[in-house]
Amino acid sequence: MYFITSKGDRKSLELAKNVAVRLKDAGIKFTAGREIPPSHNKKGFDGLDCEMLMAIGDDSFILKTFRRLGKSQTPVFPIASSQSFLAHANALSFKHYIDLVKKGMYVVFKRSRLVARFKNASTPIALNDIGLFSHKSASLLR
Repeated sequence: MYFITSKGDRKSLELAKNVAVRLKDAGIKFTAGREIPPSHNKKGFDGLDCEMLMAIGDDSFILKTFRRLGKSQTPVFPIASSQSFLAHANALSFKHYIDLVKKGMYVVFKRSRLVARFKNASTPIALNDIGLFSHKSASLLR
């Protein structure tokens, strides 16, 4: 079963509806929710059992979804509702990718998630990079 989560804006919700229709037409079981609950255990996000999570929204929402996964190894298929660097599909191409998923023609890439710690503080989980900034200015520290 797949889990669809989307950002709450009009564009993302409309795209999520279209994705749900395509999954239904393809005979793929799914459930949908606005957000996945925060992780409280090592198995993943509150025992939700799914083989793939489809995160629909912008890069900020996709990163938030990864953070909510905690230590879960559930694959995430990001679909962009607006311009995105993290998403593999968008409103124009998601049908093609869902067809490939149904046929099992995909590869799961493992990505490292980063957390920076300094003294007693730590950053949220990050995927690409972590920026450290001085609290007095907006210049990047070396």
